Amino acid sequence: MSSSSRPPRSGPAPRGRRPSREVDIALHAGLIAAIAVVIGALLSVLAVPAAFAATGLLDAVRTQVLDVEDIGEAALTPRNSFIHATDGSVIAELTFEEA
Repeated sequence: MSSSSRPPRSGPAPRGRRPSREVDIALHAGLIAAIAVVIGALLSVLAVPAAFAATGLLDAVRTQVLDVEDIGEAALTPRNSFIHATDGSVIAELTFEEA
């Protein structure tokens, strides 16, 4: 054997060539996009309970606030009102005058 020959290597295998800059940028862009998708999915899951609460609130407003009688079905205002004393006698009569 000659002294110029190398002994066999013990250790990890050589890594080879490093990927080009374009490939490196594409890999990082893909990783950023995947992280953005995961964060978006997590935030949308957090919004689901708020959507259910908003639906319940809108239903309550619809039934309790917006559910009123039509004007045509409303009770008419009495034409005359009487103010009575405790003994039952009439103190005053209020007359409704339509404008």
